[in-house]
Amino acid sequence: ASLSERKAFFVRSRGLRLAAQTMLRSLLLLALAAAACWAEELSQAMFEDDACAADDDSCSVELRQLRVKQQVADVAVHQEAHAKLAVDDTANGTTAVGQCTEDDGAVMAKFGSGNADGTFPKIISNCGHNAYSFWSGFSSDKMVDCIVKETKISKACAGCFGQSGRYGYDHCKLQCLFGTWCSSLCLGCADGNKATVDKCVGVAAPTVAKCG
Repeated sequence: ASLSERKAFFVRSRGLRLAAQTMLRSLLLLALAAAACWAEELSQAMFEDDACAADDDSCSVELRQLRVKQQVADVAVHQEAHAKLAVDDTANGTTAVGQCTEDDGAVMAKFGSGNADGTFPKIISNCGHNAYSFWSGFSSDKMVDCIVKETKISKACAGCFGQSGRYGYDHCKLQCLFGTWCSSLCLGCADGNKATVDKCVGVAAPTVAKCG
């Protein structure tokens, strides 16, 4: 190549390098600007959150709704963990203690003792039967969800009765699941787990009346 061609190639290469450097600087500036904008928005959101805590009148509806949703989610996770502990206590060799609150006790008391439809023991029995499937066996989680739906007690508290259902399925299915749930035979078998359930519940709970 001639000298003039080499000079032209050098000029073009240098121009390309300068253009690339200019583009990189532009992209960097854009990235910095975006980061600054994001930081400002984050700071503003934190400020608004503080303002919401300090003065509810200045809190936007959206922010309050978001906060409520987060609190509900946190409570659900907390109750889920406690319910799981109660349901699995026989599997890991430990016993959950005091899972039911005073509010749970008051709710259970409203349904009352006995064995008639609508009583708390009957609801527990119905949920236990509904949690059984010939194909998949017994589901403690399904029983717990049923109890919560029907009674509105906390999931952690319902987990104690879910554990009771699991015990009944494992040890008393012939006496209870395929027999009369409130019979002396069924209740006599379930008594082997009564101390564990009472310890898990931790408050006074309605009792079942024998039906034969």
